[in-house]
Amino acid sequence: MTGDTEPQLLGGTTVEAPRPDLADTTIENSDGAGFDRAGVETLEPDEMVPGEPSEVRRPIFIVGCHRSGTSMLRQLLDSHPRISCGPEDISLYYLSQLDNDLWRMTLQGYGFTEAEWNSKTRELFEGLHWRYANSQRKNRWAVKCPEHCLIIGYLDKLYPDCQVVHIVRHPRDVIASNYRKYGPRKGAFYGGRWVNLVRSAESSGAQLGPQRFRTIKYENLVADPERELKDLVSWLGEPWSPEILRYGERTHTYPPRLKPKQNQGKIVVHTRSIGKGRSRDFVQPLLYVRLHANDLLKRFGYKVSLFDDRK
Repeated sequence: MTGDTEPQLLGGTTVEAPRPDLADTTIENSDGAGFDRAGVETLEPDEMVPGEPSEVRRPIFIVGCHRSGTSMLRQLLDSHPRISCGPEDISLYYLSQLDNDLWRMTLQGYGFTEAEWNSKTRELFEGLHWRYANSQRKNRWAVKCPEHCLIIGYLDKLYPDCQVVHIVRHPRDVIASNYRKYGPRKGAFYGGRWVNLVRSAESSGAQLGPQRFRTIKYENLVADPERELKDLVSWLGEPWSPEILRYGERTHTYPPRLKPKQNQGKIVVHTRSIGKGRSRDFVQPLLYVRLHANDLLKRFGYKVSLFDDRK
């Protein structure tokens, strides 16, 4: 640690700053979409920006296929003065695998009811997210996890008042971003995953109703972030705050803190990731999407040919 300035949490507690989660120079975020990272150096904040309590306590779940912009959206919401959204947390997905009759019989053998087990599950899960929210003096938390597309019914069981935000992105760009991030997979794997997660989210989400489930398109979000985010924040029952659009001015892991002024403003929403999937390497996954999700393509206005569909 260099310099005389002590690093501060957004909530005001002084600690030694750990390595930042955004300290790299890649162009794409962990979703392969949406914002730049450039020259983020050692973070020594010069100003404290605490959050404020929310009048709404409903949990928020951000879902979407991998590489669709879920990380960008979670950092945008994490910048709202009343909402916290920490790093991706898959724990609830794994715990949901116990939601079956065999486990309920096991619980009975230990004298546990299902209601008691679900209460303990909520207590464990929320412990992570309250720690992060409290560090910013916020009292509303959100969680980002792509796999939650598959367990919206379970989310509803644990949190019957929760709100779920589904972000969807053109499958060609999602497939290309997965190739770049994770490398090639055999056959139609990435196309199949897009179809499975998007269809599951849309089908299960419809059961929650429009007040609890909302789908946003990645392309609309990056093209006009202020308009899209104002609509989303209003739907969440929160007041609009321009702090959301300045999400590049702070970090988004514990302990959340401001970046030095020279590094603020270097991370911004952009549209350059739209259409980056132009390639002839994705015939199998795109064919799978065409064959198994034509209804979803029409719903979102996506055109998919086996080669270049963006001329």
